[in-house]
Amino acid sequence: MADESNLKVDYDLLTDTERSLKNIRREFRKCGTRQDELAEDVGAKHLSDAMHEFADNWSGNRKQMLSNLDDVLKLVTTTRESFESTDNKLARQAKGPR
Repeated sequence: MADESNLKVDYDLLTDTERSLKNIRREFRKCGTRQDELAEDVGAKHLSDAMHEFADNWSGNRKQMLSNLDDVLKLVTTTRESFESTDNKLARQAKGPR
């Protein structure tokens, strides 16, 4: 009776997750450049001041979220690369010497 692994890796899911995280990261980076422009477009002083205050608070939180996104992206990428490497190595071993 041969040992069979129950481990199945969904490479499409890992690749899609990487792509999605990169897109989210890009959008988070872009939104930081628009905050001041939007605050100036509001017009009313009290609304503009409130938007600047929100933007300042959001800036710190956005930086933390970007850092977390980078960490998760690295984990997903490393996971995919490690499984691919192991999968390729096992496939070569299964074929045996040529």
